Amino acid sequence: MLKRDNDVGVAADELTRRSVFSYCGKLVAHFPVCGWLRIAATYIKRKANDATTSWDEVIEGGKLRDLIQETALAVK
Repeated sequence: MLKRDNDVGVAADELTRRSVFSYCGKLVAHFPVCGWLRIAATYIKRKANDATTSWDEVIEGGKLRDLIQETALAVK
């Protein structure tokens, strides 16, 4: 699988819409030829939009974190 040299890292401990969008952007940029990843990242970002009303509001609940971790594990 084609990937870049830099490490993506892990998602932030406190999820906000801003941190979710940032992490999804890093994942998609890190694995540019992984077509399904764009769809998964878009789905995660839509869920973050549904869960918050502002960019810095903390997202409660573990479902979104589970989606992020599952996606990150699939590409690592």
